[in-house]
Amino acid sequence: MIDTLRLMIWEDERVDWWYRQNIMIYVARDLVDKWPKLTGMYREGARPPRLVQPDLMKVWLDWGLDQSKRYWDLRAQMEGRK
Repeated sequence: MIDTLRLMIWEDERVDWWYRQNIMIYVARDLVDKWPKLTGMYREGARPPRLVQPDLMKVWLDWGLDQSKRYWDLRAQMEGRK
């Protein structure tokens, strides 16, 4: 796996965030040498850096805040019925 495209488009808002988060190149080990530009980017056993796209983080934070609000609203309603 070669993780170079993701870093090139990471902040390019013309590209949807899910592509910026997930795009990678998979190349068979025995074919890497056919593309000299990829050879320098390939490392045996390399893993992509653990990056979370800020737009993805916002989606999860918004979801979590919404769930928290729903919980507290429901709890207040239940306590009002006692």
